[in-house]
Amino acid sequence: MRYTDLSKGMKITCKGGTSTQQWHSKIDEAGVKPGDKVVVFLGSNDWYRKPDPKPILAKLKGTTCVWVGPPDMPKHRGPAADHLKKEVEADGTCVFLDSRAVPLKLPDGVHTSEPGKWLSEALKRLP
Repeated sequence: MRYTDLSKGMKITCKGGTSTQQWHSKIDEAGVKPGDKVVVFLGSNDWYRKPDPKPILAKLKGTTCVWVGPPDMPKHRGPAADHLKKEVEADGTCVFLDSRAVPLKLPDGVHTSEPGKWLSEALKRLP
């Protein structure tokens, strides 16, 4: 299955190389509204800190969403994945996908060569 097959009928807003903090203001650009189905891939670039997902989660109220946490990056293990999992699950707005449990190929130790597989795992969690 190709990435384009998985995303038919979806509006995609993507900004590479961003952090959770940057999306506190950018989330408005995505045009998310109650009733939308949303997949959030944020946290990998925050691996070394405890990012605050609350401003984003507040703007996702009323949506059906999955927050996809960072994959297992052996060279870059920090507090982000555990912190995001705790915060997102406690908030309850989004389902949290712990990507550390998804076996993804990371040729450079950071970036996956299997984005379709990662997206597929996220979409399985949307009702």
